[in-house]
Amino acid sequence: MNAVQFRISEALTILPFFTSAAIPGLAIGCFLANLLTGAAVWDIVFGTVATLTGAVLTYALRKFKWLAPVPPILANTLIVPFVLRYTYGMTESWWLLALFVFIGEFVCCGILGMLLLFAINKRPAFILDRQGPAPVKTRRKFLEIFPPYVWICFAYLITIDLLTFYATRPILPYLPAHSLSIRLDEVIELKPAWITIYCLSFASWLGTILWMICESKQHAYRMCGVYSIIMIACLACFLGYPVTIQRPEITESGIFNDWMRFLYRVDSPTNLCPSLHVVISYLCWRGTMGCRKIPKWYTWFNLAFLILVCFSILFVKQHYVLDIVAAVVVTEGALQIGRITLIERIGFAIENRFAERRKAK
Repeated sequence: MNAVQFRISEALTILPFFTSAAIPGLAIGCFLANLLTGAAVWDIVFGTVATLTGAVLTYALRKFKWLAPVPPILANTLIVPFVLRYTYGMTESWWLLALFVFIGEFVCCGILGMLLLFAINKRPAFILDRQGPAPVKTRRKFLEIFPPYVWICFAYLITIDLLTFYATRPILPYLPAHSLSIRLDEVIELKPAWITIYCLSFASWLGTILWMICESKQHAYRMCGVYSIIMIACLACFLGYPVTIQRPEITESGIFNDWMRFLYRVDSPTNLCPSLHVVISYLCWRGTMGCRKIPKWYTWFNLAFLILVCFSILFVKQHYVLDIVAAVVVTEGALQIGRITLIERIGFAIENRFAERRKAK
């Protein structure tokens, strides 16, 4: 794989400038394209995240035509170098890889994307929400289900998660690492088949979080505030008391063992306590409780999946038992702080500030 890539399809990332319907279209298209072309798991996940983040921000900046290609360029420039290094084993520095990615994105998004934008601007009838009454009705229905705040909150949650997890990586080699192993960890054996649950959790989180923040703007803002508290606590733990784990050597063959070797190669044993796998799974369960738009059976499903995730991170030797305990304590504590302080008011205050600025202009 080359670091400099000129993907003509990246020109389509300017489409959210015209319609919010392009946001899920681009994200799903990126996911399917990576999946069907045999991309690595983390490339599928983070490539989709980069595309979704860029699409949401392009839509948010739709009043500024010349800024339309900037969000996808920045999102890919910041995220893709990590994928190239930790997934595909490129040895170049992050800064050099970022420069290579930026060149490709600038050509495809910045130049080709803007050419496409101007071409569509001359004939807006090609765009869904410019075609007439029927498409406008479709767009309104889409916005009723997925209003703009949903995509903004969704992108925010993913961004702070990635920043918390990866921003500490360059610092951790200079800090002493600790072990939280207890007797129970020593008796738990490696079970490679459980990597299926470990990997499926990523898809489950994306769907659940999106569904959860569609409940209401108040609920979405509260979840953003709660997750901000969680990430601050995790960042303090990751840097204040770094934890690592001794992984077993995998010598046997088979699809699950191949997955395990790949996981160990791309994911270093750092940032373990609290476990982000458990943090997000626990938040998905607790965040869906009481939601009127989410059936009760799905809340019970999230509880069952949370338990499976806890087993999976132990059986694939990615975490200790105490990492699970810390994740539950941190997440539940943040939920209670958010409930007591009405933390969603911060989101509404930010929204009102932007609304006042738009009126002033």
